[in-house]
Amino acid sequence: MLSVSCDSPYTLKVFAEQESLTHSLLSDFWPHGEASKAYGVFLDDKGFSTRGTFIIDKEGVVRWSVVNGPGEARESADYKAALAAL
Repeated sequence: MLSVSCDSPYTLKVFAEQESLTHSLLSDFWPHGEASKAYGVFLDDKGFSTRGTFIIDKEGVVRWSVVNGPGEARESADYKAALAAL
């Protein structure tokens, strides 16, 4: 499992330690937001990405996605259910 965020690698390291995450966290920090632009969740007018989550299988097929606006909470139960359904 991999996660990608627009946060810097240093921020992701702290986050992973605080949340006891064991999977790899990749940074989309530079070039700024290129991965999030590819998935249509980068807000050019604001200069940052909204909260888009995509579950992609080993073949590269998007199996589940949800996009939350800036400041909107994420539902962790939704992620767990989507992963369990794979």
